[in-house]
Formats: sequence, structure tokens, C-alpha cells
Amino acid sequence: MKLIQALSIVVIIILSGCNADNNKTYHSSIPLSFFSDVEGKYYITAIGTTDEQNLEFQEVFDQNIRILSGYYQTGSHDDKELQMLNIDDVPKYIIFDTEKELYRTDNLNELNQFLSNQRTK
Repeated sequence: MKLIQALSIVVIIILSGCNADNNKTYHSSIPLSFFSDVEGKYYITAIGTTDEQNLEFQEVFDQNIRILSGYYQTGSHDDKELQMLNIDDVPKYIIFDTEKELYRTDNLNELNQFLSNQRTK
């Protein structure tokens, strides 16, 4: 009986160290919510956009919806957010896949071109 209890404890200890999740490496200061949660799709972060840029950004997003899992957009920004994303000037558009930052620009046309190239792959 004691042998069964001892084996049970050993099995529990061993299994508690197992991790079924994929061990992806993310930049430690960037929140996981900025990364795409869908393999093969991208997530866009838009920081420091004006009202006009917001409308243009929405058009770019809509044109590329098939390859995007979502976006985070804000016209306002704080120093902590800028520092976390290593941003010196705004606006800034950053594309993430499930593991890392892929592309960064301050130009919506360049953003749209990058996404168009990803659609054709």
C-alpha cells in the first residue's frame, strides 16, 4: 500500500513539471496580446495615429482581413508604451506573427504593401 502511495506521489511530481504548451519565446516586455493568436495570420499594433490615419488604417485592415487576426490601435500613447515598443516617433505601425515582430513602419502605404506581399505568399 505504501508503495502505491509513493509511486502516486512520484507520478504527480513528475507530471506537475510537464508543460503541454508550445514553448514560444516572446520579447519579455511586449504583452502577449500584441502577438497573433492564429498561426499564419498577423496582428497589427498602431500607435499615435490621428483621426484621419485611423480611417485610412481601417481601410488597410479591411483590405487584408483574411491574413489578420486583429489589431490594437490608439491615438494616444504614454511614455511607458512607447518605451516598451521601442518607439521614438509616431505614428508607428508594427506587425507581429505568433512569435515575433515582423515589420515596422510609419507609412500606411508601406504597411499595405507589406501585407499585400504576405497575401500572395
